[in-house]
Amino acid sequence: MSVIKIYTKRICSAAFIIILLVQSCLAVDPRNVLASVIYQLQTGTLMQNWYGPNLWQVMYQQTNGSGIYPQLRMLGPVQQVTLLESQGFPQGNVFKLRANHQAGTSDWVLGIGNFSNQIDYAFFNIGNTGNPLPPLPNPTPTPTDKPPTPSTPDADSCQLYPDLC
Repeated sequence: MSVIKIYTKRICSAAFIIILLVQSCLAVDPRNVLASVIYQLQTGTLMQNWYGPNLWQVMYQQTNGSGIYPQLRMLGPVQQVTLLESQGFPQGNVFKLRANHQAGTSDWVLGIGNFSNQIDYAFFNIGNTGNPLPPLPNPTPTPTDKPPTPSTPDADSCQLYPDLC
């Protein structure tokens, strides 16, 4: 009987180690995920199985069914993605990332579910677009009347604000 128990323990231990190894191999780098997501949102070639149903519906509505966010498209291809922060939760992980594009940056928060392995939350802001505004022309001085002189403070005002009198 003891041989069977030892054999069973070894099998269970081996299975546990295999599960851990498979999980670590399946862990996806969020930087690569974001680069792919941005490409999809720039080209409209979305892979529906990547996104949770609620996020998919929001993206469909926001892009009028095209899957393209013009503001992302204008930034150009992704050149580098930096992971700024990550936080694990029981249902999934949240990542704060910054993507450097050819013509600016985009800052992202992605939430990826542990069980679904789908992107359940995505939010982005466009940063520096690399296209500065044209300089403002020099103001031309125009003659102005003398500014009005302030009235003399009354006693009530000086009592309320003695430091200003």
